[in-house]
Amino acid sequence: MKKRFIYIAISCVLVVSSCNDLSNNLQNPNWPLTTQGNLDLVLNSVQLNFTNFYWDMSNIGTTLTRQEIMYGPLNRNAYNAQSYDGAWSDAYQGVLINAQTIIAQGAAQKKYQHVAIAQILQAYTLMTLVDFFGDVPYSKAFGGAAITNPTVDPGSSVYTVAKTSLDSAIANLAKTSATLPATDVFYKGSTTNWVALANTLKLKYYLNVAQAPGADKSSIATSMAAILAGGNVIDDPAGGKDFQFAYGTSYTNPNSRHPKFNNNYNSSGASDFIGNWFMYVAVAEKTVINGSTVDDPRRRFYFYRQNGNPIGTTSIPQTALPCETQVAPTWYSNYSYWYPSSGMPFCQLGNVGVSVATGYWGRDHGDNSGIPPDGQLRTTYGVYPAGGLYDNSTFVPISGGGSINLGGQGRGIAPIWLSSYTEFLKAEAAMTLGVNLSSSSSSGIDAPSSFLAGVKNSVEKVVAFGSVANVPIPAARVTALNAAAPAVGAKATYYAWVTNWFAAAPAPALGTPGCQLDISSREFYIALYGNGIEAYNLYRRTGYPSGMQYLLAHDNTDTSDPYIRSAYYPAAAVNRNSAITQKTGVDTKVFWDPGLPLY
Repeated sequence: MKKRFIYIAISCVLVVSSCNDLSNNLQNPNWPLTTQGNLDLVLNSVQLNFTNFYWDMSNIGTTLTRQEIMYGPLNRNAYNAQSYDGAWSDAYQGVLINAQTIIAQGAAQKKYQHVAIAQILQAYTLMTLVDFFGDVPYSKAFGGAAITNPTVDPGSSVYTVAKTSLDSAIANLAKTSATLPATDVFYKGSTTNWVALANTLKLKYYLNVAQAPGADKSSIATSMAAILAGGNVIDDPAGGKDFQFAYGTSYTNPNSRHPKFNNNYNSSGASDFIGNWFMYVAVAEKTVINGSTVDDPRRRFYFYRQNGNPIGTTSIPQTALPCETQVAPTWYSNYSYWYPSSGMPFCQLGNVGVSVATGYWGRDHGDNSGIPPDGQLRTTYGVYPAGGLYDNSTFVPISGGGSINLGGQGRGIAPIWLSSYTEFLKAEAAMTLGVNLSSSSSSGIDAPSSFLAGVKNSVEKVVAFGSVANVPIPAARVTALNAAAPAVGAKATYYAWVTNWFAAAPAPALGTPGCQLDISSREFYIALYGNGIEAYNLYRRTGYPSGMQYLLAHDNTDTSDPYIRSAYYPAAAVNRNSAITQKTGVDTKVFWDPGLPLY
């Protein structure tokens, strides 16, 4: 009996010991540790979620700057707190927390390029969050279960974190990595190009920070000049440095097409409304100013017109465009640009009285009336940047099941930061901060040459996009584009005209419509088609381009409905985080916003 008792006791000890071993060493497969993750897979997730976040914010910026329609009808109700839930989730859950994992684990594994890419995408995301929301969580945002209600950090502090992250990324890119990322969707493993992006984002950082109250503009100008003297920034259109996400043509499993193509090339026609004012600036304004001797070479690549017939004809009943029977608000018709005009455009571009505007059919800012049956009439996205149709004045509506195979089938890009942007940024920095551009490695060595380089880089990229998107451009159009000045529609004619336009304009100054800063901002604005983030930043930073279309509901004198200077905090953030208090209105400025008059 005694021996039997000993055997039983030993067995129990072994069982208990084994159970303790199992409980201490088995990891629940549903809750893997961060150290068990494959950093290639985590980086893939960061890159894809980053692109989603870009579109989340860009789509909002495009409406606030009239690239696309903001339904409104007022600023204060155009977007509610729920409007930003997806963007907040993509930023924090999709990009930032995964980037933190890569940064924390990658150095130990000597995967320095993984770390650097995560740091750069983290920096861009943090700056964009501040640009749109102001003060946001960062220092306490990644504490897991220990910190469930992270407080917000001052926007200026988060911007500083982003700058530090960019500096650290540049240092990591100088190290030898044990392995390179399996998938680099942006630069295919090019260390040089990632460094160029980091340097360029530092230029963007400095230009925004310089607008903050009390900023040391002289020191900032010196820092920007030093970056430009280093030579490796995104300013060479032939260097493959443009920071863009390239889309494919797969329709299913998964759909890899450009989101604007998906929205607008389907059996019922176009879904998005392009802003009338954006098309006015890009298509008609220079003709209004100078007559029919100048034509922007980008317009047939940017916009596809489904119909060119006058409103009210048999083919286009007025019910398809109800505003055609209405009178423009007095604040539209009475508005005076610095050049002779009939006021702000209203209803459709054909109303401005120039032939080049025929068929450009968009929607006015803040028009929240019902959607008319115009899906196969309204102007939509073209070859650039969505991979759609080239506009050769054929005016064929988008309809039927075959519409998903039109044009480039969605083979477009997300233009996150292009060489043209850097040149316009340089021109602005020279005019507003006195930045010395003479040591720049590109052709932009002062404000006028940087301005022209920005125009050229934009035009050349756009008109070459037919081959990128696999969209044939008619030979006669190519011949016209490459003709010598002063042929109408030729690139050379356009370059000569904008050069003279800029040179003849008054000196750059805030609140002076038609000055050189306004002219440069107008061209920057046109080049930013598809990028609402930088358009929104440009407008708040400079107050230009001037004369943006007012809301249909009121002009710029209604102080009860101010411009949206920052977004409401997302409902998901406020409802789940007791440390975040919702803003009282949309007029809360981010830390760098100089507070210029906007509408």
